[in-house]
Amino acid sequence: MGYFAIFFSIFLGLCPLIYLLWRLAMGQYGAAPIEVILHFLGLWGIYFLLGILVALGLGGLLGQYKKYRKKHTQKPKAHAKTLSYIAKILGLYGLFYTSGHIFFYVVFIQGLQWGHIINELLNRIYLFLGLMGFLCLVVLGIFSIFFSRLFRYVSPLFYLAGLLGSIHYLIGQKIPSPSSYAIFLVFFAFVCVKLLEKNKDKQ
Repeated sequence: MGYFAIFFSIFLGLCPLIYLLWRLAMGQYGAAPIEVILHFLGLWGIYFLLGILVALGLGGLLGQYKKYRKKHTQKPKAHAKTLSYIAKILGLYGLFYTSGHIFFYVVFIQGLQWGHIINELLNRIYLFLGLMGFLCLVVLGIFSIFFSRLFRYVSPLFYLAGLLGSIHYLIGQKIPSPSSYAIFLVFFAFVCVKLLEKNKDKQ
């Protein structure tokens, strides 16, 4: 069951890309698909980060279950390990789609005009916040792949990346959508919970 869930997560991560390529091949994005692709990749980057919150939340519930059902600790441990792998897969997909979002912005929207890109980052706060969130994901991705034993030391950056990404999505729209408010509130709530837990542990 654990291996099935992991491979199913890998398959699900590829589905948005397959869908995007299929619509491009069918010409459904029109003659100027760049902005549509840009926003599509950015949105799916955020969606995968939300998926990590679901996996982490389920992992927390299984941890509580383990405390009260000591006679059945093996199964919750196995499930918790599977969820950690799923969270890692979703995180790498989040980095992948977000990298595509950055690539399309730098190459196709700005045409590799680095001076203009820097000026935009300095004058548009949502772009700067989005870049900071992306850099957090890059650090997490590097540690997840190459320094997995040290990953726990940088793992809190995930919540910062999600919060910055959700703010980028929210204030980057002329008229914020209800979903952008909901995504921001979800990440903001998780950050608040983590801060409260940290303060509780110190007391």
